[in-house]
Amino acid sequence: GILKQLYTLQAAYRVQKDTYFISNAAASASSPISFVTLGMGFEVMVTARYTYTLSSTDNGASNFTATATSGVLDEDITADIWTIDQTGVLQVTSDDASN
Repeated sequence: GILKQLYTLQAAYRVQKDTYFISNAAASASSPISFVTLGMGFEVMVTARYTYTLSSTDNGASNFTATATSGVLDEDITADIWTIDQTGVLQVTSDDASN
């Protein structure tokens, strides 16, 4: 859901600015910074269970990775970590359910 939304917003941002939006700040429910105020039409709701970050290996010139990282969802300490990149590929890099 939300990572696909970030992918779509990144595609639109790139059409307008010829670069992807990259921020050093993370957006989360506990940290109310939003990508809206940072130049992108995305805001994390207060009920969010994940923290979202945008990164790039070339400062947004040709690539980005949006990452969603959960807090601890159950009794173990493993977080869920999902990513999507400029190609639209959604991947789970750490799955709390598998532990």
